[in-house]
Amino acid sequence: MRRDQEVMWLTSWWRSLNFNAYDKRGNAKFLLNREADPKKTAVEGISSEVRDQALTLLCKSFNIHMRQMYCLRLDDDLMAIHRLMDGTKALSKLEFDSSRLALNDLPGPPMTATEWHAINTVEDLIRLVASRQKEK
Repeated sequence: MRRDQEVMWLTSWWRSLNFNAYDKRGNAKFLLNREADPKKTAVEGISSEVRDQALTLLCKSFNIHMRQMYCLRLDDDLMAIHRLMDGTKALSKLEFDSSRLALNDLPGPPMTATEWHAINTVEDLIRLVASRQKEK
């Protein structure tokens, strides 16, 4: 391994040990500069109750405090959220696994791989939860 590669690896390793996705009050840092606004997570044709159910599922899976639920936006990419919450850590906190388990608890048959891979954004998640509500 070259010297610059060693330094880069060591720097990444050190950052992973010291990374914290939360501020002193337990807020997700990546959402701090956003105003909590439920209108910015509204999806036409989907009730606020269903939207809130999807956002709650997301917040619980990704360990985002509920007071920041409305700081999320429809176009937020779930992989980006995952990276922002895990930082440079090599080991995942299994956010996607817990969210998939929670989605499988919704009405309807277990999720297919196609459905699972179609969830890329917060809006996609809200629409999936809404579609599962219709299957009751």
